[in-house]
Amino acid sequence: MSDDPFVTYHHATARFTMPVPSDWAIHEDPHEQVAVAAIAPGHEADFHSNVVVTVDELEPDRTIESWQEFTETTSAQVLDQYLLIDNETLEVDGHTVFRRLAHHANSGGEALTMEQWSTVRGRRGYTVTATTPTLGAYNFTGVFATIANGFRPDLTEAPK
Repeated sequence: MSDDPFVTYHHATARFTMPVPSDWAIHEDPHEQVAVAAIAPGHEADFHSNVVVTVDELEPDRTIESWQEFTETTSAQVLDQYLLIDNETLEVDGHTVFRRLAHHANSGGEALTMEQWSTVRGRRGYTVTATTPTLGAYNFTGVFATIANGFRPDLTEAPK
């Protein structure tokens, strides 16, 4: 990670802003439900540390708790060697935020550390997922914390 400053990234259609290191590559809408992927420069041989923001349109009766129970079940089914390390519910700016720390492995068997922060605004669920190789995770903890702490859904327009 270079010492370059963070820039503010704004996603107009998913309506959020977040700080991103200025030397990271930004890929908008790379997959369904993924609003943006911010990818660190190539410090790792096989896997680039990254932050991905997903946006889910939640059913009217879905709470953040039921959404996160579903997410946990799905993660255990789709991520190789998935292991939940820690989770907690926080309150940030008057909104519930669910934080999850977990381990999984990529297709090459490399150990990855993943931290997620999820929140709901209206019927829109936002998840910020930061992932890095476990052996180098200490290099990214400050960067990931800055991004997560600076993530803000734009409330100027009510989610549909």
